[in-house]
Amino acid sequence: MHNCVAHRLSRFIMLSAVALCSLFGLWIGSHTHVYGLPGVYVYGPEGLHRHPPDGAPVPEADLIPNKFTIQIMTYKRPAHLMAVINHHVHAPSLHKIVVIWQHTLKTFHAARLHSALQKLPKPVEVVIAGTNDVTNRWRRQPPTRTKAVFNIDDDAMVDIADLEGAFQVWQQYPDRVLGFYERVIFLDELEGAYLYSYDAGVVSPEKYAMVIGKAWFAGPSILDLADTADPLFMRFSAFLHNTSRESKGCDDIAWNYFLHLKGAPEPLSLYGVSMTNVLTHEMKSTGYSVRSENGAAWVPYRHACINRLHQALGLSKPSLPKAPLQTAFLPSTTLI
Repeated sequence: MHNCVAHRLSRFIMLSAVALCSLFGLWIGSHTHVYGLPGVYVYGPEGLHRHPPDGAPVPEADLIPNKFTIQIMTYKRPAHLMAVINHHVHAPSLHKIVVIWQHTLKTFHAARLHSALQKLPKPVEVVIAGTNDVTNRWRRQPPTRTKAVFNIDDDAMVDIADLEGAFQVWQQYPDRVLGFYERVIFLDELEGAYLYSYDAGVVSPEKYAMVIGKAWFAGPSILDLADTADPLFMRFSAFLHNTSRESKGCDDIAWNYFLHLKGAPEPLSLYGVSMTNVLTHEMKSTGYSVRSENGAAWVPYRHACINRLHQALGLSKPSLPKAPLQTAFLPSTTLI
């Protein structure tokens, strides 16, 4: 009698689990896939399965050359995220949007984005990162099927025509990062320190250039450099995620240093792009719990990033190309 009851209970639990998986898969919908860690898992109409089987990115030779993927890394800002997705999803050359959800699967469910994502004209796939690892956007994510990846912050929107034009420019330089904003790191002789500046015309005997992380195009030759088993990558990751000192807002500076140390070609700076911000509570903030470029504390924070990065890596000067960077122009841009 006891064995019979136990058997029936076990069967009931198993059937209930199968039913819940099926309902969950239907709830997500055919247009929205959610990838979870460890490994890479997709939730679809057929339930939970791993995709691709080894969780690895698609081989470069199999990537689509004439479309691009939009990659958006986000942390606890679903309203911002949906505004950015709804704007960019209409780009004609877009293949899909890949969201890097910098939190848990539970918080993704709680955000209740599923029904909105299902109604979009292009696929949106969600990688569940589990933690707020800012180096995730340095890498090609497994759902990506295109050579070109356009990375954009979850609070920024680029004019669609400009985005298409930028994609055309990147196709001429597929082995380089095409950045939308150039910044300068220069030697301040009075302070005896390297400082961060928006002004490429700043006077200094030493000037180095970088592109910020807000918006850029890159391909596999750049994104595949960020190998999590690489000792250099691990040093950068340890610096950015040091729990004793908040450094996540330094991630684009660190990425530029990392690429230069890996021997990547210097980035291009794109001229003429129209970009707007998603505003909330009258002040824009980044997803890293630090002030944005509009905040008074941002520049001193970036100064500190540079000096702490040099200390962590044992550098005496910036590991960056000399300023200014080579400039590229949108196809419709004319100079007067």
